[in-house]
Amino acid sequence: MRSLRIGKIFSIPIELHSSFVIGAVLLVAVMLLFSFSNLFPLSGIIPILIFIFFLFLSVFFHELTHSVVLLEKGFKVQKIILLPIGGISVSESLPEKPGDEFQVSIAGPLFNFFVAGSILVIASVFNIPLGLEKLAANAGFEAVFESPLLSLFYVNVVLGAFNLFFPALPLDGGRVARSLLAYFIGWRKATRIISRVSIVLAVLLFIISFLEGAIIAAVIAIFIFFGSQQENKRVEIKETLRGTSLLPILEKRSLVVQGDDNLQDIFATMIQNRRLALLVKLGQGFGLVSFETLEKMPRGQWPNVKAKTVAQPLPTVQIDADPAELMEKVMTKGYSIFPIVQQHELIGVIYARDLQKLYEIEKLKHSP
Repeated sequence: MRSLRIGKIFSIPIELHSSFVIGAVLLVAVMLLFSFSNLFPLSGIIPILIFIFFLFLSVFFHELTHSVVLLEKGFKVQKIILLPIGGISVSESLPEKPGDEFQVSIAGPLFNFFVAGSILVIASVFNIPLGLEKLAANAGFEAVFESPLLSLFYVNVVLGAFNLFFPALPLDGGRVARSLLAYFIGWRKATRIISRVSIVLAVLLFIISFLEGAIIAAVIAIFIFFGSQQENKRVEIKETLRGTSLLPILEKRSLVVQGDDNLQDIFATMIQNRRLALLVKLGQGFGLVSFETLEKMPRGQWPNVKAKTVAQPLPTVQIDADPAELMEKVMTKGYSIFPIVQQHELIGVIYARDLQKLYEIEKLKHSP
């Protein structure tokens, strides 16, 4: 599903996942329907909307804090995606040093605890009734809607505590646990152990949530279950490929067209050479035009559209590059091909499918 870009902060694009938009619209529609049917008072909708807004805002700043620390560590943050169950900071690569991962992971929850602590201080200094006693007395969720300040406090405490103290990947708690464990047994083994723990915790959380009727918690459990497996696979692939050579999978027969060629000529070249995609020369670099690119453009416009205007820019890669870093780009950005250069000259291409084959071969080499 696509995401809706809503702006940029620190040059980081901020996007709303389409499921977030759909979920928000459906929620408001249901509440209005209940209100008009006299099943739910209209006055009760406003505190819920305030709570949802604070949740959205807190998740956003939680992820932004992670991203700022990533930027300070020298990592490139591609975007922040806000989902109904939380947020994701998308980066081309993530910290592998235990100290770096610990600092990045703990930053988000610490921000939430800072906000919650600030609310307590402000309420105490200015003698503002926060309503914590109501929350404790009710031992339930309803009390948080009685005060906007209490809603903000509650959201940040729960968001920070769940992320930090639930030791499951890909949550912050899982990353913190992995970073601490990696000091003693290494990043790969630590990931494998924490991933297994994450699966067990996800199953337990799903069962409890299902029995209690907590739909959102059940969805989070599913996210943790699959997310932890994906994280473990990502680390296994990177560690297996690390230090190997690209030469065995280098495809030297690369066909390159010029950026000023129109799409009609590009299509004819594809048919003639039986290619599904072609490299396009773009100044000092290269791009990619595929059949999918052509399908997005009405055929009648092909003669008037130059390849350079629609080509997907590709990162140029040195022949001595680490295959693990290329696979990271495949998994995070979806690249299917890489132009390989040596002394600024194109010497061939590497396909993502061949990187996968290289991983499978290297895995067999090291299997017991």
